Amino acid sequence: MLTACNKKSASDSESSVVTEDSAITEGNSESNNKAAGITPGNYEDIDVSKLSEEEKLYWEFLCDKGVLVEAPLSDRMISSEGSYDLEGLLNNLAKNNDTFSDCHIGDVGYAFIDCGLDGEKELAIVCKLYNDTVENDYMVAIFVVKEFDGSLALVDVETSYAQYSTVMNKAGYIVYGGDANEKIHHETIKYIDKDGVVNHVYTKDTNTGLKNAEIPDDYLPNDLLDGQEWTDSEKYFECDVYNFDEYYWHTIKDYDDEYDKYISNYRKGYFFTFKDQSGNSEMPDEDECEKYDKNGINYYDDQQVDEILKSRFEEFGITDDIVNADVIKWSSL
Repeated sequence: MLTACNKKSASDSESSVVTEDSAITEGNSESNNKAAGITPGNYEDIDVSKLSEEEKLYWEFLCDKGVLVEAPLSDRMISSEGSYDLEGLLNNLAKNNDTFSDCHIGDVGYAFIDCGLDGEKELAIVCKLYNDTVENDYMVAIFVVKEFDGSLALVDVETSYAQYSTVMNKAGYIVYGGDANEKIHHETIKYIDKDGVVNHVYTKDTNTGLKNAEIPDDYLPNDLLDGQEWTDSEKYFECDVYNFDEYYWHTIKDYDDEYDKYISNYRKGYFFTFKDQSGNSEMPDEDECEKYDKNGINYYDDQQVDEILKSRFEEFGITDDIVNADVIKWSSL
């Protein structure tokens, strides 16, 4: 489990990190200085006779034995198109990210994983991107590389920063989440299947501390805003906001009419459910329900949402074994 922290000592997040090498997580000044460059693995460190064919290829890539990874041009993966060795692949992140202007890669680790539990292995690589202008400020990135017919391709990059974290297990099941503020918790579920396809399962915002069982204004079009109230009392409501579409708006774009059109379309995918402070399913009052029904807004009780999500998981072939697979244990390079 990898947690990225903003302006914290790396040891503050160590309980959230599963690793076989503390150099990945400690982030002290000595290891950070050493981590300014990317050092390939030592080929002799592993008995390659015990590796599968794809694992041998991954190990040769990690040890700079002439094997390259093909990466696409992708804003979401912070990637430029090309063929890269390990250093080039990771430095793509340093070059293309729009979070830090002066930065370096450090604390690199790897693991062989089994996306979809089909027996064919993938390579996961973890690193930290350190902000060179602020002490102990960094983001965490996880790269996933897959072998296709003897060649390697980058299929996913997951990043997390500040109060958000990414947890990926050995079956390719990904949970990204964190607190947007004291009232809103965000969660995104993704799944990398056996073919290396990254499936966006759902996003979920849990809005807590609501005075009434109503949809918060942030999720409604302007003509339906009614000033949702928040409360600090012991009696409150929660609104869980789901969407099967991935929210992605590249931050360098202008927030203009194009964004308004994008967010308007994105809102069409929302569906909602409500609970009281004890976790019991609730429904809005009659007037709110009439407003939602009139405007085509989808809201359900807990049992209905459970069935919707069950169907979604079945669509992607996500089994209990995939969800409950062990989290990745990283080995340091």
